[in-house]
Amino acid sequence: MLQAVLLWYKKFCSDLESIGHMFYPYNPCITNKMINGKQHTICFHVNDTMASHVSCLINDRFAEWLNSMHGHYGKAKQTHGDLHHYLAMHFDFSQHGQVRIHMKDYIESMLNDFPVQFTPDDSIPTPAPVDLHATGTSPKLPPKDAEIFPTFVAKALFFCKRTRPNIQLAVSTLCTRVKDPNQDDWRKLLCLVVFLSKTSDDEIILSVDHLDIIHWFVDTAFAVHPNFKSHTAGKMTLGRGCILNGSRKQRLKTHSSTETKLVGADDMSQLIFWTKLFMEAQGYKIRHNVLYQDNQNTILLLENG
Repeated sequence: MLQAVLLWYKKFCSDLESIGHMFYPYNPCITNKMINGKQHTICFHVNDTMASHVSCLINDRFAEWLNSMHGHYGKAKQTHGDLHHYLAMHFDFSQHGQVRIHMKDYIESMLNDFPVQFTPDDSIPTPAPVDLHATGTSPKLPPKDAEIFPTFVAKALFFCKRTRPNIQLAVSTLCTRVKDPNQDDWRKLLCLVVFLSKTSDDEIILSVDHLDIIHWFVDTAFAVHPNFKSHTAGKMTLGRGCILNGSRKQRLKTHSSTETKLVGADDMSQLIFWTKLFMEAQGYKIRHNVLYQDNQNTILLLENG
């Protein structure tokens, strides 16, 4: 199966390159070609493809080319207009200058498959309980629930990275417990699922103020994990909405909040630098790639290297 996927990827890449599309090293599944002075961008995941160009005729021609190359295996289905469904995400471009993205169908399917059903009276204000990071001393989960636990944590991880960054703290912590979950971990998963049941209609709204200025917000929580490790969270925006985000336990043990914030900036640095390179490869010259930091000592350490 892995060989088949790799063979397909190499085949599709060579086909795209044969018609003038160029790949850049910062994302191997995005390619560009200038057509009539405007950029034609192709994003693909296996055989699911999203094409964008200011002229719909260019996308129509691309669809015709797809069918001429691969249509004998099955005709490529097209979606035009302002509403698109791609990799379980629903994109709505109907309002000028912004895109709204949600995964309501995916979340509802997850809730329907969950072994515990909730009543309309069940409610919780936040997906993360106050003892989120605590390991607890409760008994281990029975084998059946221990098998269910990682499945639904993985489902939550899939969509929290795409449309629901507000649950990423809870999900990232639950991910550290999938190998040996206990009753406390199950309760925390229940809190997350109850929160999702009440907020399944939430969507993320993205818009851009300036394509040449990237804003990064990174913060940390000092020694919040049972082994006294700290936690890093960060997000990136071009105006409104969180385009990229991260939430993870730090690998190093730190001795102060200043040191914790320094490690947090380093945790996000790969994504910060990658984003600038990716945007410039897409044709947008970045004037400022700004990291916002709220600790003066950390700012001095970062600026002085």
